[in-house]
Amino acid sequence: MELQFTVEKEWNGTSLQSPEHVKGEVKQTPEGLLLTWTAPLPNSIPVSPPGRLWELWNFDVVEFFFRAPSGDYIEYEFCATGHFLGIHLSKYRVKAQADLLPIAFKTEQRKDHWRGEALISLHPLSQWPEQWNVCSILTRDGERAFCSLSSTSGKPDFHAEEAFLPFSSVLSATFPDSSTSS
Repeated sequence: MELQFTVEKEWNGTSLQSPEHVKGEVKQTPEGLLLTWTAPLPNSIPVSPPGRLWELWNFDVVEFFFRAPSGDYIEYEFCATGHFLGIHLSKYRVKAQADLLPIAFKTEQRKDHWRGEALISLHPLSQWPEQWNVCSILTRDGERAFCSLSSTSGKPDFHAEEAFLPFSSVLSATFPDSSTSS
């Protein structure tokens, strides 16, 4: 089963032009969730070698959030340059573990966009996620744009509870010591 998505708005609901959209899908696999997406080529990138990079959010990235019913959540950030960051948070902006690694991650840059593919584990979460969000940060004309599947008012905050959307019941998994839920 798969869940398709398109990030086509800024945080405040302003529509993005089509070349700025992030499109992709989430598929459940025996190993975890396979995330695939296409995004605009970045204008702001890190200069360090590819791999794990703290504060990756300071560059053009695609971010995935998955939140369990208990309130803990994971955040994965990915950049076209092969940089990534994975964090498990016990509650709003409280790090429980800051060194999550994707099971696999690869990127491919094309003429007008980049493609990413990451396999992630949800097992840092206490339960199967009931909420999620996909976000992107992009730079245009030196200004940062904060884009999201969900639109809210106020200052951009991808971690805010109101930023999360219901996660599809199409996907489900069994967690240790818990029953299958969606």
